[in-house]
Amino acid sequence: MNKIFNTLEVLNIVGFNNQLTEEKNAAMGIKIRWALKNALKTLIPDAQQFEEFREAELQKIRDEFFNDEKSEEVSRPQLNDAGEPVLDEEGNEVQETVRQIKKEFIDDYQITISKLQQELDDILKEKHEYEYKGVDINALVETLPDDTALTFEDVNMLDLILGE
Repeated sequence: MNKIFNTLEVLNIVGFNNQLTEEKNAAMGIKIRWALKNALKTLIPDAQQFEEFREAELQKIRDEFFNDEKSEEVSRPQLNDAGEPVLDEEGNEVQETVRQIKKEFIDDYQITISKLQQELDDILKEKHEYEYKGVDINALVETLPDDTALTFEDVNMLDLILGE
């Protein structure tokens, strides 16, 4: 069976697989798990290749802009996950040192980041053909108990990946 996915779909499929719990894996049964494993063997290398490429391009930008010539170290309040300042035992804001782009290089930095984002967006839209064995997802659905760990979204994703 041949499937055509764009790069973004491949990344989503790999992400879906990485979030499967033991209960969801068990609910799928052996045949579906085996088909998913075989499909992922063809999809994961492309996802990894994209992530490695993206990271290398971002590192080039970091190297270009986060150096002593184009950025400087500044102190600012450390923020928690909610975006609020972290306080020490005495109630004072905890400071952290970060690198900040100098004002004269901000426009160049923003243009460089925007250009990379556009190029990555184009790559995410590229379509790729994959060949692997599909599965009758309807047969899986008919065997699922009402209290299955699989959600409607899980079954839809399995149908996208493996559906014949």
